[in-house]
Amino acid sequence: MVEDNFKAIRKSKMPVIFKYVIIFVAMLTWKYTYYAHNIIVCKLFTNVGKIYTATETTYQNREIILQNIPYILFHGYLPHIIFLYIFLPSPFLLFGWSYFYRALIFVMIAETLSNIHSFSIVVPNHTGDDLYRYKTSVTAGGAEFYLRGLLSSVAFTTGGLLNDILHGYLNYQIEHHIFPNESLLFYERLQPLLKEYCSKNNLPYIQESVFVRMHKMTQIMVGNTSMKVYR
Repeated sequence: MVEDNFKAIRKSKMPVIFKYVIIFVAMLTWKYTYYAHNIIVCKLFTNVGKIYTATETTYQNREIILQNIPYILFHGYLPHIIFLYIFLPSPFLLFGWSYFYRALIFVMIAETLSNIHSFSIVVPNHTGDDLYRYKTSVTAGGAEFYLRGLLSSVAFTTGGLLNDILHGYLNYQIEHHIFPNESLLFYERLQPLLKEYCSKNNLPYIQESVFVRMHKMTQIMVGNTSMKVYR
């Protein structure tokens, strides 16, 4: 829930330009500051006998996190950092330190680009002032479950193998949240049928380019717009 995770920035009185700088830094460090962090904290909570749910934020559980910083560092980040920034470029030491440094720079560039790409295709597809957020849960498989999948998800541009690969098949996000256990090929074949069904039955089916959705997402992050609340 981007609107919750960026609550401090949304409410901050700092100049908007600084908010955009923070978002840019978050984009560059996406795997480390959000994805990996959430996975590590989830495992940590399991170890201490606490259930970590998607509705909880880092701030709400900061005491447990601060008490277990060594665990988070040594069981999460450190192995990845050693593998990526030491082990991978180390064979180039056979040719000298200068080749090792060059390989290290290329690894850092590749990792940064990977962060930018994953941030761009993962974050925007549930964020925007045209999408809903919820204060209540719903039973999976019921009519409202499928409706919520439409109201809270957005599809990017679909069609074409290269396009789908570049989007990580997250351009079929609506299809994925309505039928979460199906294959990527199923989503590709279902998409035009589902979109047509929604059109015939006056149901929302939001499909826009990833760049349009990135803009709508950043407006939520800086506090210019807000999500709709489902009632």
